[in-house]
Amino acid sequence: SVATAFGCNDNVARTFTFEQGPTAEIALSGTSFCVGDQFTASIVDPQNVSNYSWEFEGNTFGANDPEVTITITRLPTGGTAPVKINYEGATGCSDSKEAQIQVGGFDFEVSPQTGGCLRAQVSSVGGDFPAGYTIDYGDGSAETTELTHKYATEGTYQVTVSVPDAAGCPGATSGTKDVTVSFSGGNSDEEPIFVPNVFTPDNDNTTNINDIFRVNPFPLNGVSSCREIKGVRAYQIFNRWGKEVYSFSGTYDFTANDLSPAIDMPSMIPGWDGTDNASITELGSFRYPAGVYVYAIEVVYDDNIVEVLKGNVTLLR
Repeated sequence: SVATAFGCNDNVARTFTFEQGPTAEIALSGTSFCVGDQFTASIVDPQNVSNYSWEFEGNTFGANDPEVTITITRLPTGGTAPVKINYEGATGCSDSKEAQIQVGGFDFEVSPQTGGCLRAQVSSVGGDFPAGYTIDYGDGSAETTELTHKYATEGTYQVTVSVPDAAGCPGATSGTKDVTVSFSGGNSDEEPIFVPNVFTPDNDNTTNINDIFRVNPFPLNGVSSCREIKGVRAYQIFNRWGKEVYSFSGTYDFTANDLSPAIDMPSMIPGWDGTDNASITELGSFRYPAGVYVYAIEVVYDDNIVEVLKGNVTLLR
């Protein structure tokens, strides 16, 4: 109804039709579960519903399926997870309904260690590791409680954590999760240096620091490296005319001697003392002059990769 300032009046009528929107309810086979359990969810009393789908743990599935079986694969934040049904009516109206379940147990995450070191890191979700847990890293190694693990080769592995009891879920397992590990160097843009570029033999039949030219099992420049050298297999050192001045062929394992990053290197480690004697425990009769020499050293890393390290070393007297 409208009126003007001059006293004119009029009426306008319109008829609107409102249709009932889609509605539905959810029925669950239970409300309290453990990680790894299965339960069913059913649509109940759907009204004006033409299409619908289910949603759980961020996944959409079961299009127009009146009953679905759902597996709980992870521990939700706060221990409560929503089961959701999304539906729409014939006229395009849409809505959703949720039902909550309580989830107990234990869950974990596994990820490759930063830096690409063939290592995996396991961490718990939502709390500490329960007493008695074990981890199977999926490479045939024994079950362990260590939260980091180094693999021998690149690849994708299945990691499983088992616990005897977690949040009221006895004998719970948190399922199996994949981790892909690769080797891509260390945690620094700087390359690790295992071989010195200069040494100063004083030829006094001692093994003081820098008297012997040899490979080091740990990076000399302090770089965080994925690899450490496990052993030495061969040395060859040449002068600038190509004459071999030192060689070693055999096996020396650093790991068998329980070395630490300290500079205190045992005298039995292969190396060149700057003389013509192949043994560093006795001086040779000829002392090679100061100059630049070329080396090739075959080493084995702790991931069993074999490499020949090549370069130049300066002998100073």
